Amino acid sequence: MSKKQKANRQMTDFEKYIQYYLDLIPSENWLGEMRNAGKKTLKIYAKLSEEQSRFAYAEGKWTLKTLLEHLINTEKIFNYRALCFAR
Repeated sequence: MSKKQKANRQMTDFEKYIQYYLDLIPSENWLGEMRNAGKKTLKIYAKLSEEQSRFAYAEGKWTLKTLLEHLINTEKIFNYRALCFAR
């Protein structure tokens, strides 16, 4: 499908859903933005003490440490999915 054909057709619901999130990326360089977000996250967490990493805003809510663990696990899942698609 040519670029012109793509531009003239209606977006599917899935494409609209994804486009919403793509539009939130502050630049066209999404890979660079991902790298920057990773660096910023590391910078924030590197400054935390063990006590600070156990902070949760309310009883039973995730701590900052738990949040980081979930981010790491999510990245592992997306990397695995990308590997599967690439094969």
